Amino acid sequence: MPRPTPPDLTRLDPPPAASAVARGARVVTPEEVGTVVRVARARLLGLQRDAAPRLGVSRGMLSEFEQGHGGTQLDLALRILADLGLDVVLVPRDPTVSLRENPR
Repeated sequence: MPRPTPPDLTRLDPPPAASAVARGARVVTPEEVGTVVRVARARLLGLQRDAAPRLGVSRGMLSEFEQGHGGTQLDLALRILADLGLDVVLVPRDPTVSLRENPR
C-alpha cells in the first residue's frame, strides 16, 4: 500500500503578524470562544435581537453560542487542538481593534 502524501501546509494562510496576535485572545474552551463572540457582537452589531438576523441565526442560537454551548463539535475541536499542542487565537481583522481592551 503506498504511503499517503503529506499535506502541503505551504498553501495555508500565513499566521497573523505578532502585533495582531498581541491584540487577540487565546481561547481553550467553548465558554472562552463565547465570551469573545459576545464582546465582538456587542461592539459591532449591538444587542442580540438585532445581531442574530444579521448573522443569519436565531437569537437563541446566538445566546447559546455566547454562553459556550457551542455543541460537542466545538468542544471536541478545541480539545483536539489543545491535545496537539495548538493554540486558537481569535484576532480581529481590523487592526485598530483589540480584544484586550474593555468593550465600549
